Amino acid sequence: MINRNSCSGASVRGGVISACLIAFALAYPFALSDSLWAEDGLSDNQVTVYRDTWGVPHVYANTESAGAYGLGFAQAEDRLDDLHSAVRTGMGSMSEAFGAQYVQQDYLMRQWRNAELAESYWQTAPEHVKQLVGSFVRGVKAYQAQHPERVPAHAVELEPWMIFTIGRAMT
Repeated sequence: MINRNSCSGASVRGGVISACLIAFALAYPFALSDSLWAEDGLSDNQVTVYRDTWGVPHVYANTESAGAYGLGFAQAEDRLDDLHSAVRTGMGSMSEAFGAQYVQQDYLMRQWRNAELAESYWQTAPEHVKQLVGSFVRGVKAYQAQHPERVPAHAVELEPWMIFTIGRAMT
């Protein structure tokens, strides 16, 4: 369950680039709580997304995984279109949604095997990484379920391993 608070009615959308935060999360050693959440929700782990005067989200949570969930929800709220475009870029599937002008870019992403390497890494990733990235994706999906009208036509069926394609494409 997401608690949403705002100190003003500002409609300014602040965005956080998920790839940078996930990269930070991967570099930081976490001591995760054993009691994360039930399969379909946060159970006793609550997260609050507070938006300041400028609309910038501030995520407060009881656990790192709950925080990642809140971050995913806020990211989707602010930049859902960009998130799906970034995943498509990393996967090498922009031309499927946006046409021939992206064929060369898609070719490079596929030549670099971004999707294949990201999915392979997911199989061997440390458990805390899987928990954080999985929670982030669950937050994105929760927002999409609550706001299906905001899901772009080019959206992919997001899987946690796909998030790693974003970082690989941007480096």
